[in-house]
Amino acid sequence: MLTLRDISAGTGGIILSGRPETAFPTISIDTRTLAPGDFFFSIKGSFHDGHDFLRDAREHGACGIATHRDLDDLRLFESIIMVKDTTRALQELARWVRQKHTMTIIGITGTTGKTTTKDFTAALLGKKVLKSEDNLNNRYGLPLSLIRCKGNEAFAVLEMGMSTLGEIRRLCQIASPLVGVVTNISPVHLQTLKTIRNVAQAKAELLEALPPEGLAVINGDDPWVLKIARRFRGRTLTYGFGTSNRYRAANVRILGEKGMAFTLVCGSRRHQVKAHIIGKHILSNLLAAVAVADGLGVPMKDILTRIKGLRPANLRGELIKLPGGIRLFNDAYNSNPRALQAILETLQSFPCKGRRVLLAGDMLELGEKSKAYHIDMGHMIGKGRISSLVTVGREAVLFADGARREGFAGDIHSFRDANEAGNFLRGYLARGDLLAVKGSRGMALERAIDIIRADAKEAENHV
Repeated sequence: MLTLRDISAGTGGIILSGRPETAFPTISIDTRTLAPGDFFFSIKGSFHDGHDFLRDAREHGACGIATHRDLDDLRLFESIIMVKDTTRALQELARWVRQKHTMTIIGITGTTGKTTTKDFTAALLGKKVLKSEDNLNNRYGLPLSLIRCKGNEAFAVLEMGMSTLGEIRRLCQIASPLVGVVTNISPVHLQTLKTIRNVAQAKAELLEALPPEGLAVINGDDPWVLKIARRFRGRTLTYGFGTSNRYRAANVRILGEKGMAFTLVCGSRRHQVKAHIIGKHILSNLLAAVAVADGLGVPMKDILTRIKGLRPANLRGELIKLPGGIRLFNDAYNSNPRALQAILETLQSFPCKGRRVLLAGDMLELGEKSKAYHIDMGHMIGKGRISSLVTVGREAVLFADGARREGFAGDIHSFRDANEAGNFLRGYLARGDLLAVKGSRGMALERAIDIIRADAKEAENHV
């Protein structure tokens, strides 16, 4: 626990009220998740200002706050710290906490696969590992993750996201990573970054922040990643499927619901592995995690044992068996051209007795080239082994246009939102069908999944 004295020291803030030795169970920036006794940072963000929710914070039991505004009533909280800027203060507190501990920090960035790679890496490293919760990877989330440090961790695995240049550099200033992982680089955040070259430059900030004695773990199959990796002169490990990679998967076989089998090649070492994951894109994330763990000296026998327990996180490549013999490949967390292509490959290669159905939503934040990217992906859909295409959103309709131009002969159905698509699919799917779901976060395609699952469960109860 951090005390009021700690928070003051870490932020450089002035204690206006409260006893310095008062300790707080958790630091929070969201009144909805506050618990009694917590300390609340009144963050002023792009859309909301935490100072407008101080009474909510008090009602939820917050005992202390950090503020950069004068308060009308200093009696509202037992402990108050005044800082120049609450966002900066939160980051400085995280940096202060990090500097007090000797744990090895692993930073993970990339267009896709950051969260899955983070989860797999933390699992393979074993005990005494701090990791980012969910996808807390921005200027607020990463500091909150670091502040949770208890002091006995050997490693911290932190996801690093960005939407503009300079963001990852700042996260590295806070966390001081020794290991940097770059999963891949492809078009994303183009509304702010404009070009994929700028995306690559933003991701390169992680490698540029590594010390000379650091370790870079990079996707050796990605040309953009290889290009930015040349800037790092320290130790580098590559992973992927190409034969030039130090860590690679060969003889990959899909085992259906049992996952995948492959030969794990680590330099001159070869291991036969079975993992409860589906899709080469998820397998790529696992290879990155293996490279990190092996590169940091974790015994390979422990790595191989821990692989057996790995499972994809919610909305990130999980296979769901529904009543009535329907299977659902749920990768609905986010989408971009590279991620959608990976789902197409998985859908086409997975054993299926019925129809292969793709539920695809808009790919957001692609800037002025968004229309072209959607049409291009439609062409790819049209060339694949897809029986039915269901689209959600204004731009996803372009998937259908592109597919038709390729002579796509399957069913096409387009809807405005996830609820409409879910209501359609619950009466459309039949025994043996395989449904794959992919869309950007803003499309909330998990709503369609919830409708389908609820309908399937209700149907089972009436049998």
